Amino acid sequence: MKYKFLPYIVFSFLFLSWGCGSTSKLILSGNYDQAIARTINKLKRNRNNEKQIKFLKEAFDKAQERDLRRIEYLKKEGLAGNSVEVFRIYEQIKERQEKIKPLLPLYIDEAEVPFKLINVDDELIRWKKEAAGFLYESAVRQLKNGDKYDARQAYEKFAEVDQIFPGYRDVEKYMNEARNKGMNYVLYLVTNRSANLVPIEFVEELYTLDYARINGKWFTILPEIEKHNVESDHEVAVIIDIVDVGPEQIKEKEWIEKKEIENGYIYAKDENGNFITDSLGKKIKVPIYKEIQCKVIEAQQFKAATFKGKIELRDLRSNQLLDSQPLNVNFVFEHLSYRTEGNTDALSEETRKKLGNRPVPFPSDFQMVMDAAREVKPVIYSYFRRKASLLEQ
Repeated sequence: MKYKFLPYIVFSFLFLSWGCGSTSKLILSGNYDQAIARTINKLKRNRNNEKQIKFLKEAFDKAQERDLRRIEYLKKEGLAGNSVEVFRIYEQIKERQEKIKPLLPLYIDEAEVPFKLINVDDELIRWKKEAAGFLYESAVRQLKNGDKYDARQAYEKFAEVDQIFPGYRDVEKYMNEARNKGMNYVLYLVTNRSANLVPIEFVEELYTLDYARINGKWFTILPEIEKHNVESDHEVAVIIDIVDVGPEQIKEKEWIEKKEIENGYIYAKDENGNFITDSLGKKIKVPIYKEIQCKVIEAQQFKAATFKGKIELRDLRSNQLLDSQPLNVNFVFEHLSYRTEGNTDALSEETRKKLGNRPVPFPSDFQMVMDAAREVKPVIYSYFRRKASLLEQ
């Protein structure tokens, strides 16, 4: 019996070793802030966990030492671009200290564990201005002297300035300028090549997209049906080759359901023809059954609309076809109705539930075509999402 709980003891030991070991590995690999986050979560549950306090102390001291040493090097190096990294490291130090403050003081063997916190507010203010100034000047030069891709990089720098120092100079104006200069414009058009007569409403429906939902960070969709005064970089064309509506069809199938029901009774007799009675002397009744049946006729109404075409993506600057994919969509109208012949008492409960389904009018060819158009639109949305990287080139 003394060995009964050995597996549980071994498992618990391994679990605890793994938990501590993973924190140790984080510290050994230099992932100090991950180790700090892990120990903080554990100390929130138990502030007296001395092992976790030791881990926190070790990870915190090493993280502070690493960051301060890096700042010292960057300052000595004296490059203008270092200001951004210096500011970010001071931000990191402040954030780290703010995370552990709610836990302090911490004790081991009733002695307070020292955590050396430093005031970095003045340094943050100074280097915030330095970093914002460097990024701003660099972005302005890149925006004025560069191409579309330089404008995008300039935009990211302006955005970082705005994040570091909200309201800094005229950064908002420059962000708008960089965004406009870095933007690709994509002409979206629907071309009808079908030999069949296609309603104008079908084409119009394919233009009613939620363009704000499609637009990417660096490309904007311009529907061809609207007037635009900007030159397009790419073209996405939905080409209609076939729009066809099949005939109205009704297919029937039938089956018979049967059931035995009580249909009166007779009195039970023994082998000598005498009536059999119960303990009270009453004659015993024996039920008589008969079979009833009902025919069920299921009518399937069916009509289909077919759309076939393709989507093409073209670079208008080089007139190069970048992508082409087939576009095949079927919209199907289908309705089941039921009628019966015979005794409906023979029907199962499942069949009874279907009896309320009555025939309905077939949708018109026009309605079928419009429903097919609405089925095409999700495919177009998906195409724009999948080709976003090409549209931004």
